[in-house]
Amino acid sequence: MSKKAVMFPSPTIIKPFLKWAGGKFRIVPELKKKFPKDGKRFFEPFVGAGSVSLNVDYPEYIISDSNQDLMSVYSNFKNHGMNFVEECRKMFVPKNNTRNAFAALKEEFNSTDDNSRKAVLFIYLNRHCFNGLCRYNSSGEFNTPIGNYPEPYFPEKEFRLSLEKVKKFQIKNVDFRKMFDIVKEHDV
Repeated sequence: MSKKAVMFPSPTIIKPFLKWAGGKFRIVPELKKKFPKDGKRFFEPFVGAGSVSLNVDYPEYIISDSNQDLMSVYSNFKNHGMNFVEECRKMFVPKNNTRNAFAALKEEFNSTDDNSRKAVLFIYLNRHCFNGLCRYNSSGEFNTPIGNYPEPYFPEKEFRLSLEKVKKFQIKNVDFRKMFDIVKEHDV
């Protein structure tokens, strides 16, 4: 008679609401083992999808990226919570899952000055574009092509699981070198 292995539940890992090339989601468990447990503030100067910040536990979190559009997403989500998510959900309808709709919404993203609308469009583009790539041309326009997804996934569960953690984030739209200027002893 063989003995069954006793399986212990693993701690919940929050999957990010953004797709991101080079994201760290798959290696979060290994990264967490390397971080000190007694840190005061956690810094993520290239936040991207935020996989690491969403899955570590520290008293304070300071996230940053030089991508203003990305940081606007975090700010809008932090400040407007599930209302922001509801606005994003409205973009995930069959009529917006075409090349023409993608091109029109990408053009709107590149031309709008409305910060809230641009953040909503960023979520749409992120989930509809090729592999979640965030790429801009020399004129500063988002130029990643549409992906080939029959029905792009709307990350409601990921938004819900992330909300309380994102509310704790201090969000900075700065170059990583400026972040290193404010790191102190006991920061991670």
